[in-house]
Order: sequence, then structure tokens, then C-alpha cells
Amino acid sequence: MSEEQQPDIRLSFGAVAERYDRARPGYPESLIDILWENAQLEPGDRALEIGAGTGQATIAFAARGLNVLAVEPSAAMAAIIDRKLSAAGYDGRTVVSDLESAELEDTAFKLIYAATSWHWLDPERRFAIVGGAIAPGGTLAVLWTWPRWRATHLIPELDAAYERSGAPLETMGPMHPAEPDAGALGREWSGEIERSDVFEAPLGKVIDWSQTYTASEYTDLLGTYGDHIGLRPEVRARLFADIEAIIDAEEGATELHYRTLLLTARAARAA
Repeated sequence: MSEEQQPDIRLSFGAVAERYDRARPGYPESLIDILWENAQLEPGDRALEIGAGTGQATIAFAARGLNVLAVEPSAAMAAIIDRKLSAAGYDGRTVVSDLESAELEDTAFKLIYAATSWHWLDPERRFAIVGGAIAPGGTLAVLWTWPRWRATHLIPELDAAYERSGAPLETMGPMHPAEPDAGALGREWSGEIERSDVFEAPLGKVIDWSQTYTASEYTDLLGTYGDHIGLRPEVRARLFADIEAIIDAEEGATELHYRTLLLTARAARAA
């Protein structure tokens, strides 16, 4: 949550919007269930989504009957959300904007949530903005999903592929062993809520899960992360071909483990 804003990187995802929509996973239904119950949501309630991407979380909530306003700074990604909402006949629409520039109704939303996007927001302004838009007693929810790249027996082979490719080893995906610390994020969240004059009752929940990928699906996923998007084309092509050969040797598929963190807080009710 302390990551500095990097608007150029954030907007770079729009250049791979279709791949992003195809490759990025959604969020576990069991976690959506927990949030739904915690926030006491009902079909027809209004929700604001911050940094919606191509709608991995948007569609999950709209499918349950929420009227979702999805704020997304990339026009290419917002267009995909609109297309999916329209095709499914769900309530909801997008606004092409970052949170800091969006025009939001006061106290209008029973749920405000950010799905793997909270860290892109201005830490000095984000609580004030969502505090003005949330309804009394409404819920603020922050979700993060991250791949546990190194929780696989293929790490020696993948490490070698990154070395052969010429990719910068110290920061690249599976070559980089660090992953977010869910406990530290939860403690930071609790501290922020305690300092807030709008929100209270912080809660956290972690779910571990996994998804199986073919060789091409795995490199498709890698191609949606900023560190891989930024590689020189020839380096990326060499790396992805090598990775696909490694996975093909494993009967053509590999299991990627994920961890999803849900953090919530409740807006104070009007006196």
C-alpha cells in the first residue's frame, strides 16, 4: 500500500487490454460471499469500483444484482467492461477516469471497492474521496490477488529461462522471490482505519487457491504484468518461448498458486 503512484505504468495495461481480460483471473466466489454478507448487500444496491481493469471483479458483483459504477483510467479497458455488462444485461456503467479526477455523488454507494488497485491511489487523498462518496454504514473493501510465482517445482527451470533470456533478474516475475505479506498489509490497514475519521471496524480475510494453465495461457498471463510488458520485444519472445517449452515438457500444463486478501472497513452511520 506504500507503492508510489506510477500513472504511466498503470495506463500501459490498456495496450494489452484484450490479453489482460483473457488471462487475468477473477476473484474466489467464497471471498465474494464473505464480502456480500459482511456488507449486508442486496440486489439493487449501488457500488463504486475503483480501478476496474477489464472487469474481473465488476462482473462478479454485477452478476449478483449490484448497480456498479466502474471507474477505470484506461479507455481500452473500460470499453471491455461496458461490452461485457451490455452482453450480460447487467446494471452498471464505466467512467474513464482515475479516482482523484472522477465526479462522484456524495454518500451514494453502499459498497466501494478496489480490486488489486488500491495501491495506485494517492495515499493522501484516497480515504477522503471514498469517505465522501460512501453511504452511512456502507462498506469499503480492498481486495488483492497475487500469484505465488515461486510456489512451484518448476522454479529451477524457470530461473534458468530468465537467465538465458537476458531479462533483468532482480525484478522479473518468477525470478523475484518477494510477495506481499498479507499480515503486514492487514496491520497497515488497521492502522489506517484507526487514523481515519470516517471508517471503523477493520477486518481481514485471506484465501489461498490455484489455477491450472497451459503453456500459452501461462505466458499470456505473464504478458499482462508491467515488468514483462516493458521488456524488449526480442527478449520477451525468447523468454516466453523458453517458458512454454518448459511447461510443455510438464505434460503441457502447470498449476499456479494464488493468494487473495480481503480487507474491509465500515463507514460510520449518520448521527
